[in-house]
Amino acid sequence: MKEANKKETDILHWVSARLMATLQNSHHIRHKELGISVEDISSISERSENQAYRHTYSKQKPLYNSTEMSIFSGSSVVCTDSSHNTEEIKRIGMQETHCQNENSKETQNKEVDKEHQMLDTSFMSDIQDVCTSEFADKLEEKEFSQMKQSPNLDTLNIAKLFRVFAAGDSPLVNEDILVNESMMTAILNCHIVRVLNYEDMRPTRLQAYTWPVIARGSSAVIIGGRSSGKTLGYIVSLISTILDTWKHISHRLAPGIGAAMVVVCHNWQSVKLAAQYIVSLLPAGSSLKVRTAWGGRGHNQAKMIKIQLVGGCDILVTTAPCLIRLLTGTSVTEARERDSESDTPVTSLARCCHLVIDDADSILEYFAADIKQLLILWAKGRKEHGRKDLEQQIVLVGSRWTPLFGSLTHTLMSTVDPTIIISSPSEAAICTRVVSHLHLVLDEEDSLQEVVELVQNLYNLKKNLVFVSSDIVGEKLKAMLEAAAIYSVNIPSSIIMWNLRNLVHLWHMTQAITMIVCRGVEHHLFKKDLANADNIFHTYISAPVSSFFYRYSFMIEKFSIDLKQNSPNCESHVFVT
Repeated sequence: MKEANKKETDILHWVSARLMATLQNSHHIRHKELGISVEDISSISERSENQAYRHTYSKQKPLYNSTEMSIFSGSSVVCTDSSHNTEEIKRIGMQETHCQNENSKETQNKEVDKEHQMLDTSFMSDIQDVCTSEFADKLEEKEFSQMKQSPNLDTLNIAKLFRVFAAGDSPLVNEDILVNESMMTAILNCHIVRVLNYEDMRPTRLQAYTWPVIARGSSAVIIGGRSSGKTLGYIVSLISTILDTWKHISHRLAPGIGAAMVVVCHNWQSVKLAAQYIVSLLPAGSSLKVRTAWGGRGHNQAKMIKIQLVGGCDILVTTAPCLIRLLTGTSVTEARERDSESDTPVTSLARCCHLVIDDADSILEYFAADIKQLLILWAKGRKEHGRKDLEQQIVLVGSRWTPLFGSLTHTLMSTVDPTIIISSPSEAAICTRVVSHLHLVLDEEDSLQEVVELVQNLYNLKKNLVFVSSDIVGEKLKAMLEAAAIYSVNIPSSIIMWNLRNLVHLWHMTQAITMIVCRGVEHHLFKKDLANADNIFHTYISAPVSSFFYRYSFMIEKFSIDLKQNSPNCESHVFVT
């Protein structure tokens, strides 16, 4: 009973607080919350004389073996081994991008875990969120025989099954999305590819989009859930770009001190993890200097960090308050909380070509003023000292689409035209302001009756998906819809895969249809090309709660790619007893 109450509480909180409250706020109201204007960072948007300069050179042949790694002179990165220690990397979190074949988790209820793993495997999410050969390379042609006949598909497109939402003025074409390992060599530096192969790392759904987008020099806004590969989603592609172009741009950067790549993290643990990833990808003996910095380490350590930064830094991984203190002498947050003596600035953003704000949703919650000043300082550095022939790139990474995250994204859309990539369907629904309705009903009978009335009165000419708790309930709802003269099909949990293919084909060929999805069929539907539902009805919510969020992927093609507008062609209805 306690588990059921917690489940309902989670759903109620998400729908009411995240969708109904967040999405009803206008874009203009949310846009003011961060307090940063386009004029403040206008110089960031100034186009370079040769925008693609950093990406026109052929990839350099690495001078070092891909299995080597070293500590760089003066680096404060914690790394005690000069080789790729796979076990050490796993210990600090590298397992988020490894393909794992565990069939169950002993700490969870067996039935819940079985359903969750089936969902993960089919949707390629969480620990199974990888482009596995079983899914991407060995799909039978029969799986796509009906897809090819669909009016929405002219050619076979495996990337459609990834169900990743992408928007922006610089969209990623389907041909550039990583659908197999062989495509990595065309996008990433050959040394990086060898390191990934050595570590047996394959791209996740999110990385299949982020690696080509960031590697081509575009700014990006990335949203992904836990274990979706967000951190390596930007580190791999940025380090690949630096290795490809460093010889050509290092002498063209503004004179003075300052890193070419700056990564801002939420806390010191994230700083150490990101730095460890960066070091593990760089070739041994590289001249690139990687530095880490965060507050609360004592006076002596802070003094040592400053000495290292003055001595030279190419890649800086730090926290927001610490970076502002290094740039100005005083953190905005600290100055607001108490009177503090100003320190001497020891670095600059004039040389920064790549700025990453990781865990931006969390950082903005606590350090919004610091991020605002950071962007202003970055724009000021470019205007006063930067080379306009070097393109600036910003990557915004988060787990949730919050009001402040949305405010910053809309500001960046007016300056650097970022590509928005969201692998979490529920967060994509929030981002695109999908209308969500919450219905409080007495029992399951009432929820079925309301579904019939809604479809009959409002959505009779739409494509609707209705999720029900059992085959019996599905048959009952189908009978009710037929009595109301509404065309519908029912997918029981025991359906044969061939019949499921035919029903999906029927879905694409029919202009108006209501499909009833019984419990146990969702993970099979995730493997099919069905992402254009106009409306979805949740008549039940069951463990794992993530299955509820994944259902929004069935309407992801209906989400508005213009983030300044709502998604007018799709709605969600949640029924709670």
